[in-house]
Amino acid sequence: MVFIIYFCYCVRQLLAFKATTVINF
Repeated sequence: MVFIIYFCYCVRQLLAFKATTVINF
């Protein structure tokens, strides 16, 4: 259960990072 929450959190952070990168460029 904790692993799933941690995984979802990492995915959200990764998507947010990609989104900000695309916006910056």
